[in-house]
Amino acid sequence: MAKAQILENARDFIAYRDKCNNSFPSYEQILESVGRLIRRQGCLTLDQLIEVSDWKAGRRNRRNINRNSPENVIRVTRHAFSLEDDETRIRALHSPNLHGVRVPVVSAILTFHDPRKYGVIDQHTARSLYRNREVFQRRWRLNSRFFRKKKLIGLTIDDYVEYLAIVRRVAGEVSGEEGVEFTPRDVDKALWQEDKEKWRASTF
Repeated sequence: MAKAQILENARDFIAYRDKCNNSFPSYEQILESVGRLIRRQGCLTLDQLIEVSDWKAGRRNRRNINRNSPENVIRVTRHAFSLEDDETRIRALHSPNLHGVRVPVVSAILTFHDPRKYGVIDQHTARSLYRNREVFQRRWRLNSRFFRKKKLIGLTIDDYVEYLAIVRRVAGEVSGEEGVEFTPRDVDKALWQEDKEKWRASTF
């Protein structure tokens, strides 16, 4: 019997999401606690931006983040959260409007703000999409340039807009098939976990 392909079923996504939650419970605790404050405030403070950046990129990005003034962080993030269009919101948060904030950190900021609508993008999630491209095209009826060329570094605003369309589509499919709430954030955790487990054994 042929072995079932990874990410073939809604339950695959749930299983990988659960593995990620079990491996890094503190990550979700930080996201929930800081995200609750961000939503209440309608903006980020500089200290919160540092915490979000550390959560996503580690302390190596702190030097860049600390170039931002507290007043500008509040102003830029409040303005971005007031916008409705995803691309405009992403551009409003992106460097040079905020120092040290490129697409992966932008995706973290938006996910902290609204994990039911946004997911985090990085080299792991992009690589999982590429490696499993046949499944996403056939089983999930998706087409994307992520499936034509792997994107490990230098992710662009256009990449993130396209990524959001993918994770929202999959989140809706999994929610409908399993009768549970499954968010774009849940999809990104599943992709991240799948890549962490599988990429070393893969060749491109």
